[in-house]
Amino acid sequence: MEQIHFHEAPETDRAARLVERLAEDRHLLNPPIVAPLQQAQGYLLIDGANRISAMRLLGYHCVPVQIIDYDDPALRLGSWHHAVMRLSWPEWIEQLRAQGLTVEIVSAEEAEGVLATREACAALQAVEGSCAFIPASNNLRADVHAITSLIDTYKKSHSFERVDQTNLADLRRYYPDLAALVLFPPFEKSEIMQLVADHLKLPTGLTRHSIPGRVLRVNIQLDVLRSDLSLEDKNEWLEAFVRMRMQERHVRFYPEPVFIFDD
Repeated sequence: MEQIHFHEAPETDRAARLVERLAEDRHLLNPPIVAPLQQAQGYLLIDGANRISAMRLLGYHCVPVQIIDYDDPALRLGSWHHAVMRLSWPEWIEQLRAQGLTVEIVSAEEAEGVLATREACAALQAVEGSCAFIPASNNLRADVHAITSLIDTYKKSHSFERVDQTNLADLRRYYPDLAALVLFPPFEKSEIMQLVADHLKLPTGLTRHSIPGRVLRVNIQLDVLRSDLSLEDKNEWLEAFVRMRMQERHVRFYPEPVFIFDD
């Protein structure tokens, strides 16, 4: 478990709820996804921060994971955007500046341009049309600090949703209380590795990995992880469990996108 390194902070509330569910259910439905670190021992956690956090809180010392190749070109890295509700744009801009952030008021076209060229670590759009951006510094630590300070201004005081759309008109159909959209540039995979090397974490819910061949619904018994078996024996048990599921034809591969209604 100590070999797994986060690049995003976990969500404390969700991890706490997951502690209760795992303690009661005693099964891990979906294994976390990791990739070997390139210049250090251990693994980069790509998906499953709340699961890992919950299992650490429950005292587990090992966890089944899916190991993938982070250099696989089919594995794509993007960013989520934040749709923030019931926000006063003028007050928010003042609050950002009071936090020590540089905020530049620009047109929508300029905001889009600086985001695309990574001259901004975030762009802001109000529903009435006002736009601004927070300049990037070309320093990863400083940019992570700026992004964290930005999100801190609304994450507890206003509800927000992670979205992958950028069209305000479309978003307002789903979120009538939408006040502003916070747009983040896509990170590079090398930057994610650098975050871990520098012991930095992005705020939760920013990076969006599109992972081909994601393993779901394995439903692993946690009692095995609690047992006195050696790590080698636990891995042998896991291999036998997966082999049995395949022999019993419980494993399916869906190459096309799917919708899951009981996640």
